[in-house]
Amino acid sequence: MLPTPITDALARYLDEDEPRSALDAACEAARSTRFDIAELFDWLQRFDADAALKQRANVALRAALGLPLIPGPPCRAS
Repeated sequence: MLPTPITDALARYLDEDEPRSALDAACEAARSTRFDIAELFDWLQRFDADAALKQRANVALRAALGLPLIPGPPCRAS
C-alpha cells in the first residue's frame, strides 16, 4: 500500500486543485518514506488525469528518487 502523504498530494496536483506545491510535497514525502516504487508508478499511470500533468509528475518523482528521468532498461557494465 502506498503512503497517503504521497498519493494525496499527487491526487491534488493531478486533479489540478493545487499548483506545483502539491507535487513538491509528494516528491518530498517520496524521498523520506519507504514504499514500493513500482507500485507508485503503476498508480500514477492508472490515475485518470491530463497526460502532461502525469508526465510532469513522473519526471519530478523520478528525479526526487534519484532514478533516471526516462524509464528504460538498466545499464550494464561491460
